[in-house]
Amino acid sequence: MQNEEADERAETDQPEVRVTSGRWTRWLPTALLGLAVLTAATGTAFWLAERPSSNTVEIFLATPTEVPLPVVHVTGAVVSPGVYEVPANARVGDAIVAAGGGLPGADIEVLNLAATVVDGQRIEVEMLSVLSASNPVIGDTGGVVIAASPVSSLIDLNSADQSALETLPNIGESRALAIIDWRQSNGPFESLDSLRDVPGIGPETVSGLRGLVIPE
Repeated sequence: MQNEEADERAETDQPEVRVTSGRWTRWLPTALLGLAVLTAATGTAFWLAERPSSNTVEIFLATPTEVPLPVVHVTGAVVSPGVYEVPANARVGDAIVAAGGGLPGADIEVLNLAATVVDGQRIEVEMLSVLSASNPVIGDTGGVVIAASPVSSLIDLNSADQSALETLPNIGESRALAIIDWRQSNGPFESLDSLRDVPGIGPETVSGLRGLVIPE
């Protein structure tokens, strides 16, 4: 009997042992899931912060293209025949002025001076066979139309002296002397085109003399 009581006291006096080792393992999956959700949320927030805004507007400025100015060839009865660069939207009259203006006797009535020139255009000013004060020419006064002086007679290339030859357009002292030297060495000029054989006289100068001299 005493032994049984002793055994009961021994069992009663033993400290109570609580099993808690497995309690934290029950919350591990929940903790890992929460950590994964937090990581995903942080990454999404960072991506949204770094992503370009859909409201961003990109503006592209067009580079202006430089348009070349028209280049025209003015020939015939003008002071300085040649190739000229004229302003944009220039007129035929402006191109003639750029070439120094028309010569006395230039027949500009056949030209539309108000027409807009185009790049590469050839503008040829012809001479009248007979001049009168009523025939206008383009002068070198900024495009102002002036009247040509009447010519009483044509200049004979085979008999005119130096002074008479120098009155012709683009024929100065040196060219006048060259004309006289050539006809003394080669005989009279048979036509106006024969002047091309004179050193220093080209087709543009010859074209400017048409209607002013004989022989034609």
